[in-house]
Amino acid sequence: MKHITITLMNLLLVLNMNAMQLTQSIEEATLVEVQVEATASSDACCDQPNFAVKAANNNGPEKAKKAAAIKKLHNGIVGNWENTVYPFEVDEAGVIPGAFLTYNFHQSGHYTKIVGNKDVAIKEQGQWSISANGSSIIMEANNGNISEATIKHLQLDELVLEHELKVNNAAFCTKEKSFFFNKQ
Repeated sequence: MKHITITLMNLLLVLNMNAMQLTQSIEEATLVEVQVEATASSDACCDQPNFAVKAANNNGPEKAKKAAAIKKLHNGIVGNWENTVYPFEVDEAGVIPGAFLTYNFHQSGHYTKIVGNKDVAIKEQGQWSISANGSSIIMEANNGNISEATIKHLQLDELVLEHELKVNNAAFCTKEKSFFFNKQ
């Protein structure tokens, strides 16, 4: 019986997005050790060896790399973000003059969301975090409501979140859609 250890390099690439493309912005390279057992067998066709593959236990380094990638993403989200396009649904009533949507994500894990227009401002505060897989922002408002916004794009001062806006004023609520932000 022969034992062969092979090291494979898996690279996760950073996908970039223009207005229509989905991206993930977690970068990492993961080393995986695989042990291959080769055994000769009378059942093997043409005297070819049978192979069994066993993954080595290296969860520690993988968890550390994933945690570092989540921290990098968290740090990229921190800041004051202002919506760059009309944020609400357009219906027969038309557009709401002076409409806006802003998020302020603090390093401490607190956030403030403000939606409204020149006459009304609805403020929501609470705690935020990055999901375990790094694909979304989880927001738990102080009133207990929990919402999730998928991170479609994050690069320097550009952020695209996909989610539903739910507030106590129907004029400022939306279906699930993409919101484009610039960091202020």
